[in-house]
Amino acid sequence: MIFSTFRRLALLCCALGLPLAAAASEQLIKSKACIACHSVERKIVGPSFKDIAAKRHAEDGAAAAMAERIRKGSKGQWGPVPMPPNTRVNEAEAQALAQWILSLHPASTAPAQAPQTGSDQTAANAKGSPKDQPKEDQAKPTAKP
Repeated sequence: MIFSTFRRLALLCCALGLPLAAAASEQLIKSKACIACHSVERKIVGPSFKDIAAKRHAEDGAAAAMAERIRKGSKGQWGPVPMPPNTRVNEAEAQALAQWILSLHPASTAPAQAPQTGSDQTAANAKGSPKDQPKEDQAKPTAKP
């Protein structure tokens, strides 16, 4: 039953052009009872998924640590209420859930920019500043009305 549901979900995502991991993880959130204590936007018993993403997105190994906390539970991470272990979630599912939660942080959706290497910086400097360019290459200032 779960396999056929996942298969249908995968086909639907492919047909609609949706990222499979996101749709599958949203389905996992619902099927593994995460929404009993969490929601995307607001705190219920536990913190919202967006709050978790905001707190954890910059940590090294955040997804792996979150996956472990999902499976084994945690204490003292978000106040006095402990998160119980979720024995219904296997390791791969926990990893998918953690990745999905981290994807909710705005920084994770921003396109990564490659750092300039020495040769890239040299090429940029070789062009010079706009004042070094011929007048026809410079943008003309517009008069304000």
